Amino acid sequence: MFQNTLTRIFLVASLGLLASCGGGGLSSTSGSAGAGAGDGGNNGGGGTQFALADLDGNWAGEILPFLESRGDRNLILQMLTGNLLDASEGGGGDWEPGTASLDITFTVDGFLDLTLASVESGVLHLEGAMNLARNTINGTFTRNEPERTAYEGTFEIRLSDGGAAFTTALISGEWLGQALNSSDRFRLSQLEVDIDGNLIRAALTKPSSSVIVHHYLPAGNEGVFRLDNENIGLLQEVVLVATDGSTLTFSYLLINDEGTLMSGPGEDSVLGSGHVELSRPE
Repeated sequence: MFQNTLTRIFLVASLGLLASCGGGGLSSTSGSAGAGAGDGGNNGGGGTQFALADLDGNWAGEILPFLESRGDRNLILQMLTGNLLDASEGGGGDWEPGTASLDITFTVDGFLDLTLASVESGVLHLEGAMNLARNTINGTFTRNEPERTAYEGTFEIRLSDGGAAFTTALISGEWLGQALNSSDRFRLSQLEVDIDGNLIRAALTKPSSSVIVHHYLPAGNEGVFRLDNENIGLLQEVVLVATDGSTLTFSYLLINDEGTLMSGPGEDSVLGSGHVELSRPE
């Protein structure tokens, strides 16, 4: 998987040590703010103190569940003056101001407590700390998906510098991973993309027998992997046509800034809906 369990346990322990040394406690720079309605408050006066404005921008990274069966997923968060502009995770959770609520506390010491909630996507709760450079937040998360058991893990998101940090080159190459449906039954997913975003090959394969369920060739799948937002690694409406005429449609795909993890929700015209989790072959 993207990181091993030992790394995740070490991160949790490190956060506990950081919290015990915080000094300033949990004096907040912001109370709760509804989605699209932050207050922009700031109790910090010194250069080392954090303010709600430090959350402004495009954040992208990963959520890494403790249970490996859940799979690593991408996470994006876009904020402006305490307002939620957009948030999505690679399993299909999508929170927008019109349909989601945002509850956020951010302290002068850089500790973040953020909850996103909506009827369709459920709840994502983040607790973490921002680094002094104000470009990385890491910590722990809890995910409550509708009608499923809650799970936990670690997360890290990094601030995009606004200079189109994500390029098609991050997508090109080989990918291997899982395509899961709502029951967590999966078929291995193989994918290869060229530097221009054209499909080279792809296949959905039964893990028990290695039988190919769907096979995808370059013809009819030209230029389908193109970034729609180069600040957060977002691809929208990616449609692959298989040799048997079936289609695999991803409403969105997310890729991290290292080009090592790609995930997003989709629907196969034969197999139904689910999501994909892809990483680079070892």
